[in-house]
Amino acid sequence: MNFDIHGPYEVKVDKLKHGRVIASNALAEMKAAIDNEALIAGCGCYVFALKTTRGHKPWYVGQAAKTKLLWEALSPRNKTIFTEVIAGNSGRPVLFLIPKLTPGGAFAAPTTRKAGLRAVDFLEDWMIAKALKRNPNLVNTHSTHFLKNLYVRGLYNAKPGKDTIAASALKQAIL
Repeated sequence: MNFDIHGPYEVKVDKLKHGRVIASNALAEMKAAIDNEALIAGCGCYVFALKTTRGHKPWYVGQAAKTKLLWEALSPRNKTIFTEVIAGNSGRPVLFLIPKLTPGGAFAAPTTRKAGLRAVDFLEDWMIAKALKRNPNLVNTHSTHFLKNLYVRGLYNAKPGKDTIAASALKQAIL
């Protein structure tokens, strides 16, 4: 299963007296900016981040396997989540799209096939784990409790201190 990466695409924001909100026409604006219907209507994952002077900081990872990628990324529910993120943090909101590709390299359409769903599910979980390491305040609730509380000596969420000989050997073998 292959995936590609597109973006970052700036998410339109309206400035109000009480702060910034994701613009009501953000979906239409981004659709026009991307201008690639196959990408917009494909399936895959997306990452909402804030661009600051220090780079991109992920705040939310999501997926669209059964629905169109851009529609899911900027759904009313997600716009509410993103508005809460930008209200308490500085930076320009951006969206990365990670569409699934067909074996021929075209953007894969939304699917209900098990194999396609498993690939998108796995990618979302993996990206949540990676994003959580970069931003412990990631707003995802799906999978994060497990990832925050999993501990493998010397490998995952390792606490400071001396590793055991076994932990050091395994770390050297797989990292």
